[in-house]
Amino acid sequence: MELDDLTKGLRAEQVQSAPLLEKIVALVGVIIVVAVLGILGYEASRREDAVPEIILTKADVKALSEGYWVKILAENKGTSATADLVIEGTVGEGDEKQTSTVTFDYVPAHSKREGGLYFSQNPESLKLRALGYQKP
Repeated sequence: MELDDLTKGLRAEQVQSAPLLEKIVALVGVIIVVAVLGILGYEASRREDAVPEIILTKADVKALSEGYWVKILAENKGTSATADLVIEGTVGEGDEKQTSTVTFDYVPAHSKREGGLYFSQNPESLKLRALGYQKP
């Protein structure tokens, strides 16, 4: 057996095994693509009726020369994003009641945004609530 015959035999084996390997790689690729498309389709169908879940917390208070500044956090724990989310903060009661609002342009699902409210009186009794939003 000559060297040329030996290399021809090795090349023949490589040529025969290459299509099987290519088929396996192609099959794995098709499975991955189908799985990703299935997950995206499932998520898209689920989000149509999803509602944002906004959790509001007072993070920090700073006394200013003419009142108080309150840092607030808006956390969206829901699976739907919000746009133009309006937050209202209220301190005091009766004639002493004071409100301040802030609007967050966009709050994606599972994210946090921070903003600030200004008051002329001490915000110890601050009550926060979301007034409304638009679907982006």
